[in-house]
Amino acid sequence: MENPRKSRISRLLRGGPRPVWIRYLLLVAAASGMVRFALDTQWMRESAMLYIAVPYLVGVLIYLFVPQPVGEGFGIRLWSHVRAALIVMLATSLLLFEGFLCVVMFMPIYFLFSSIVIAFMPNRKVGESDAERLARIRETFRVSALPLLVLFLSLDGIRGLGPDRDTVVSRTAVLDLSPAEIRANIIDHPYPDEGRSLFLSLFPRPVHVEAKSLAVGARHTAHMEYRRWGVPFLNVHRGTAVMEFTRSDPHALRARFVHDDSYLSHYMRFDTWAMDMTPRSDGTTNVTITLRYHRKLAPAWYFGPAMERAVGDGLDYALSEIITASAHTPTAATTRP
Repeated sequence: MENPRKSRISRLLRGGPRPVWIRYLLLVAAASGMVRFALDTQWMRESAMLYIAVPYLVGVLIYLFVPQPVGEGFGIRLWSHVRAALIVMLATSLLLFEGFLCVVMFMPIYFLFSSIVIAFMPNRKVGESDAERLARIRETFRVSALPLLVLFLSLDGIRGLGPDRDTVVSRTAVLDLSPAEIRANIIDHPYPDEGRSLFLSLFPRPVHVEAKSLAVGARHTAHMEYRRWGVPFLNVHRGTAVMEFTRSDPHALRARFVHDDSYLSHYMRFDTWAMDMTPRSDGTTNVTITLRYHRKLAPAWYFGPAMERAVGDGLDYALSEIITASAHTPTAATTRP
């Protein structure tokens, strides 16, 4: 006699629910629930669970409940899976009111771990029954080390596991300005659209900066606006980032961040900012800007380089467009304490 439980699973995989868009709605609901749970759970939010385990589980659900090509090669199966994953990911981001930046940063790693499922799960053969397919899927999970590998990679960031999250990024440039001119340019400086790299343009930027003094104790407040859906009136996140000067010498400035509720605070915590100015004999000044921050996202191998790139591009932008309008070629240095 046929097992009723197996019969229900077989019918679900073969014929229901119908039409197929209902399955997509259920997948979006499941993905949104997992993402929301991970975001609301601190240890999961700070670990790689959200960016590795969740996409992998979504990939498994897509494999099980979205009709897969029968008897096709890996390329066609992968394209079918990626297309379904894209639909689920974009619908989930809209449902959770997330923005373009989240989608862009999440997309590569989401596709990677969602699509790994296709590389290891068996292709359905022509004429294969649902019972035979389920048996092969169970066998695949039983002998495969992939779930254990996904779990191991997801542990990055849990209770201090993984690389150090504190990072220091520096940029150096020779400017055709004196230290006094550089200090003056920092006061109430503009933020022009020109000079921002393509990658940096994905991130929010200040719409207005209150900067009246460089004296010790003075505070500079950057009013940040992030248009999550690209329009100024829908799903906009506003916040401020405030840094307070702790040292103000003719050739050196130091500051610490005392407040940040901008959109970037979801991804990193800015700690300290420093500028060193060394006059040269030809009248130019060697300027080094250093920013120390704490990375909040894991895994380190993905978000570490991405954040270093974004911070470095921001410092390049500051040297070439904020402190001076002249074009320069900064040199880069990234270190970990």
